[in-house]
Amino acid sequence: MKAEDPYFEYKTPISFWGRVVDDRRTPVAGAEAEIVITDLSAEGTTKVKVFSDVDGLFSIANRSGKKLSVRVSKDGYRSPQTQNRFSFEYGDLTAADHFRPDARRPVVFTLVESAPVTELITREERVPLAPGASVSISSGSGGRNVRLQLELLRNEKENAGEWALRVSVPVGGVKLSTEEFPFEAPDAGFSADLILDRNTPKPATWPGVYQGGQFYVKTGQLYGVVTIKMIPGAKHLNFSLLFNPTGSRRLEPRL
Repeated sequence: MKAEDPYFEYKTPISFWGRVVDDRRTPVAGAEAEIVITDLSAEGTTKVKVFSDVDGLFSIANRSGKKLSVRVSKDGYRSPQTQNRFSFEYGDLTAADHFRPDARRPVVFTLVESAPVTELITREERVPLAPGASVSISSGSGGRNVRLQLELLRNEKENAGEWALRVSVPVGGVKLSTEEFPFEAPDAGFSADLILDRNTPKPATWPGVYQGGQFYVKTGQLYGVVTIKMIPGAKHLNFSLLFNPTGSRRLEPRL
């Protein structure tokens, strides 16, 4: 078919049906679906915007192209990268991800509703740290303060794969998180310390070059979330802390 028409894949009929829901599986009306079709237009792509109805449904029809991508959004919501499929192949019939649309089974897109919270306190910095040494880090907020102890155990270059860091809280605990949106700290399951190394589970969106991890922290009546990133062999790590000074477990930044 390509020998007869090199562009036949770009002439594939395209229809698409989608449905937008929140994390409770409730339909989301008024969400914007931006659809980009790879086609034979002068620009090489055609953009289409449609909106979900009261049942969360949206669709396009009578289009043609090789593939399309879909991005769904709405004010007050976030779109999890790990829960949604964004690319759909129509033209290449041999592709492992070849997509067959079905009006009876619309593709589901999940949006997570954002909840406004009290202004959170954040701290980000580059922390010098040598193997065998430890450093104490605090949020510097007086009586409403989060303090952690970091101890670098190993720090060989990345190709050696030997890197490890112990994180502890003098009064409180830590708990590993792999969530894309770590917006609510757990109320239990904290331990006194945590070892981060190359085998530590990380969020799916974690940048691969870095060792480290993401974890919740509890100290006194305060909850926070910490991210530590470090390139093995470097003499510093990147540290970020976000916590709620009210004692709430809600940790979502304001939009």
